[in-house]
Amino acid sequence: MQRIISINNRKGGSSKTTTAINLAYEFAKSGYRTLLIDLDPQGNASSKFVEDYEAVVGIAEVLSKSININYAIHETSASRNLFVIPSKIELDDVAEYMQGNSQIALLSKVLKELKEEYQVIILDSNPGIPILLKNCVYAADMIIIPVNVDRNSIKGVDLTLKKINETIYDSPSDLNIDYRILISMVTHSAGGPTNIAKGVLKAVKDTYKDKVLDTTIRMQSKPAQLQTFENEYYATDFNTGYGCDYKKLKEEIEEIVKVGQCPASEEL
Repeated sequence: MQRIISINNRKGGSSKTTTAINLAYEFAKSGYRTLLIDLDPQGNASSKFVEDYEAVVGIAEVLSKSININYAIHETSASRNLFVIPSKIELDDVAEYMQGNSQIALLSKVLKELKEEYQVIILDSNPGIPILLKNCVYAADMIIIPVNVDRNSIKGVDLTLKKINETIYDSPSDLNIDYRILISMVTHSAGGPTNIAKGVLKAVKDTYKDKVLDTTIRMQSKPAQLQTFENEYYATDFNTGYGCDYKKLKEEIEEIVKVGQCPASEEL
């Protein structure tokens, strides 16, 4: 059974792309045929997997209806189960056209062309482009909202939930949207979260209760930087706290969205 998981937060710098990359990679490593779609014109996720991503066809051409989505899918060297649709700056113009025409269901329509070819589809969009966030909401089975441990974290959640509610209101059909909050960049000391981190964790959980995922992602700046800029580095390849957190995240989400049994194609 195919599941579409969208990583969204209207607040920038929330570890959104880092979450999307590691979650997609971990699902692929576990044997799921996984597609990561970069919906950010900056192409940060694309640069991780496609060397010359600005020169190849990607999601901009798909959403402008100039090519079929199957022609925009690229293999990756990270895993034989992981594929990517890259993004580039031209997506800005496409998004502007979509906004002007209130096309909130366009992404959902093109993803239907893939049918059951991919078991997991991960969407990573730009927080500053509302029409792309709305398209993600309309298409997804689950929205994951990563928030950092800081005083403004709840603001990012509230802004994202506002857009989710706007999408439900604007939708021509009934939407049943599940969302979960992922707390990331949790500072640790002596084997556990610091007192400041505990305070923010409690505040978020008190506000959003069972919508907060049990898994949290700890702060580990060097691996985070490497994972962003070095193609051969993935957090879950290392038996560190940071890497183990993403493995636990995949397992928790796998249980919630009921992806189904993975094929006999686990990574060797």
